[in-house]
Amino acid sequence: MLAKPATSLDSNAGAPLHPKVAEALLPLFSPSSSNSEFAAGTAEAGRLDQLEKTLGNPSSQHSAGRRARSSLQRSREQVSASIGAGNSSQIIFTSSGTESIQLALRSRFEPWLRSGIKPHLITTRVEHEATLQMIDWLRAHGGTVAYLDLDAQGRPQAASFERAWSEAPLAARTAGAVLLSAIWVNNETGVISDVRALASEARSRGVFAHFDGAQAWGKFATLDVAQLGANAVSFSAHKIGGLAGTGVLWVDAAMAPSEGLLLGKQEQGRRGGTENLVGIVAIGAAASGIQEGLTARLTALENARDALEKRVVERVGGIVVNGAGAPRVPNTLNFSIEGIDGSTLVQSLDLDGFAVSAGSACASGVPQPSHVLVALGRDERLAKASLRLSFVEPLDMTTIERFTETLASHVTRMRKVRLPA
Repeated sequence: MLAKPATSLDSNAGAPLHPKVAEALLPLFSPSSSNSEFAAGTAEAGRLDQLEKTLGNPSSQHSAGRRARSSLQRSREQVSASIGAGNSSQIIFTSSGTESIQLALRSRFEPWLRSGIKPHLITTRVEHEATLQMIDWLRAHGGTVAYLDLDAQGRPQAASFERAWSEAPLAARTAGAVLLSAIWVNNETGVISDVRALASEARSRGVFAHFDGAQAWGKFATLDVAQLGANAVSFSAHKIGGLAGTGVLWVDAAMAPSEGLLLGKQEQGRRGGTENLVGIVAIGAAASGIQEGLTARLTALENARDALEKRVVERVGGIVVNGAGAPRVPNTLNFSIEGIDGSTLVQSLDLDGFAVSAGSACASGVPQPSHVLVALGRDERLAKASLRLSFVEPLDMTTIERFTETLASHVTRMRKVRLPA
């Protein structure tokens, strides 16, 4: 059976390309001709030849290099303005949000490890996979990890920072080899952590503070990362309508150029390798574009999310809204449904034209319970019976009703089949 044309309710996995991106890329590909000429097109070979001649290396000194360098700087300034960085020189472009997270952490861990000090990481049990991998990496290299307490909705508690810090080995505390990394907006539930409170606790003990901001970008009227009290914040391009394969790391002066993992002079010596100019121009355009009408759009998104939540709870029944009662970003709704299998439901909804996400990760094709929901105290069956709905534009009531009725139909059918224990 073929799936119907999809209504995307999975923008947290990847937002649609922002219209400003194509507009920004056309002159980059063909600066010697007008956009209309490029859009009308020449032969494919001609377009590729033109691209090869005009897409310069930002490190080159000739005219193509200068154009590329100018485009790179423009994007840096656009991103800086969008996230409230304060200074565009604090923006490092990477290949992904994952690389940004791991660059922030490993650039701190590795100097300590080389000097014989085993670093200590303070984090949470509701992190993105990129941070979970770094936890495993640190432990494999002899480091230690402590977890902050969570409230019932998964928000890390700043009051537990002292306890997590005190669990660090004395050598790590003495050397200042303690680091905090926490997710700002949870990618599954949309729950917002009080990162300012966490940063304040970290700063009071001289602890380097990093936050995963991938799901925060575009979800607040203002971000003002320079005012968080953090030392580093990671972002991802395709969460705001940029191209996948591009990320951003904002850093303060605490990250020295020599601490980059990929050696080279690019990105102020913090991240070597020729910059992905196409992806960087795209992220700059998306960063600028999402700011247009943002406050009104966020209000409309919240109204739509609340209306969708209300209808699903009323119509389907047996719903546990994950994150209810906590501050949440306005575009995300996560709920568990008693008596169903989340992965099967995702496939059924896809065939009916709704692209959604299960709240669980899949490893080797075997559905696993969401580690986030397990951390919230959900049992394994309920943690595997969740859906995450996320969207970049407000849903109208027709779409909400159509989705709710489709969901209710599938849930009713699935509940008639007794799930194995």
